[in-house]
Amino acid sequence: MTEVSNNIFKIDVPLPGNPLCSTNAYIIRDSERSLIIDTGFDLPVTAETIHKAVLALGLSLKNVDFVITHMHPDHVGGVHALADAECRVFAHCRPDGTNASEVAGFNEQLRLAEMVYKNAEKPVRGKNGEAGLRTAFPPYITSWGQPKQGYSQLQEGDILTAGGYHFRCIETPGHDVSEICLFDEGSGIFISGDHVLKNISPNIIDINFDDGNLNRYLQSLKKVRDLPVSLVLPAHGELFIDLKSRCDDLSAHHAERLENVLSLVESGCEMLYEITSGCAWNTGGKLWQELEPGMKFFAYGETIAHLSYLLDAGVITKIEKEAVPGFMRKFSLQT
Repeated sequence: MTEVSNNIFKIDVPLPGNPLCSTNAYIIRDSERSLIIDTGFDLPVTAETIHKAVLALGLSLKNVDFVITHMHPDHVGGVHALADAECRVFAHCRPDGTNASEVAGFNEQLRLAEMVYKNAEKPVRGKNGEAGLRTAFPPYITSWGQPKQGYSQLQEGDILTAGGYHFRCIETPGHDVSEICLFDEGSGIFISGDHVLKNISPNIIDINFDDGNLNRYLQSLKKVRDLPVSLVLPAHGELFIDLKSRCDDLSAHHAERLENVLSLVESGCEMLYEITSGCAWNTGGKLWQELEPGMKFFAYGETIAHLSYLLDAGVITKIEKEAVPGFMRKFSLQT
């Protein structure tokens, strides 16, 4: 545990078996009610790690409220095991936690996988298909316990006060429809969740071709880019200072990905499998055929998000080929 600013402490919550390694949870210490920002997977190690940090600060979970930056399992998963009955759990979702994430559960993930794997080397059903996906998405990824008291809905402009800070809620959909950031005007501290990370491009996926999450994400980057930020506290990886430059880097990354996808369509790639497998991914030297099912799933989802953006821009049009969505060039990008 590290004190990163007065009364704000960072906790590294382990994410077993996940390449991210850990979630950065934050405790904002207060003499009355403290705040804990994010938790981790719905695993015993999450509750153990956070409870240990709370005790080390001389606090009690009975006097702590929780804030969930978005409804992904590495952020919300562990809150039900930590939140006392008198705690409030703040999140940008309905009280029962519904309608907060574009990835509703394993069945929806499998539906997408069945569609996009149709042209892949291995079938979805059977030894190398469904079993592999179930390994990629274990139960604590696709479902988790809910706090008995439900969620207290946060909306744009709401203020959370603790530790001498007054954090304003900023809705930043894209990585997840429920994503929020928190900004304290007085100190310039910006809690970014997964919206902006220092060395990682947050995964932007569409399940369907009309989800529009990439456009939402790019607009959300513009929304926070010019805030007078002194320190960014992300949910993964290192803390950093220059929010504006990082927002620009992420926007440029997606512009490059759009060009990559468009060039593949121009070259004659029509099928989602062809386009996705032809994109430039950071695979650690692995060939596309060697990637784990889970990594392929997220790659397909990212590709759908970028194709959806190009569809909305009128640059490409969708055709149907063998009952699988395909893409062909419609007209040139406008300059």
